[in-house]
Amino acid sequence: NGMEGTSSGVEMWGTYQASSLWRLSAGYSALREKFTLKPESNDTAAPGSAGKDPAHTYQLRSSLKLAQNRALDFSVRHVAELSGPAVPAYTAVDARFAWALNPNTELSVTGKNLLGRHAEYGDIADRSEIEPSIFVKLSWRS
Repeated sequence: NGMEGTSSGVEMWGTYQASSLWRLSAGYSALREKFTLKPESNDTAAPGSAGKDPAHTYQLRSSLKLAQNRALDFSVRHVAELSGPAVPAYTAVDARFAWALNPNTELSVTGKNLLGRHAEYGDIADRSEIEPSIFVKLSWRS
């Protein structure tokens, strides 16, 4: 596409076992991108469409074993705003409750984007937004 550029960043993840029943995890990433046209390029639209990644994101997770056969998981993630086209920063929360009915069967209920709808990318005129949702899942392993 007749462009050149640089990117730099850092990504960190860690897990802490608070107790035999509770695990906490956290992650963070930061990214810096810079793109320019090469002198021989005539694609003036390219720099405006490249490097559209969030400058930083973080995620926190909690996994709690409530009983021998029940678990409760929460996660919170934050994504920084985007520019050109402008997309606001957002924070999303997910939750999951799982119940092992027997050693081979699990029933779970998961809620995604529980804080409400948000856009992830795209121009405001035609972008879609991610809606909150709830899923019920029955898993069986032989």
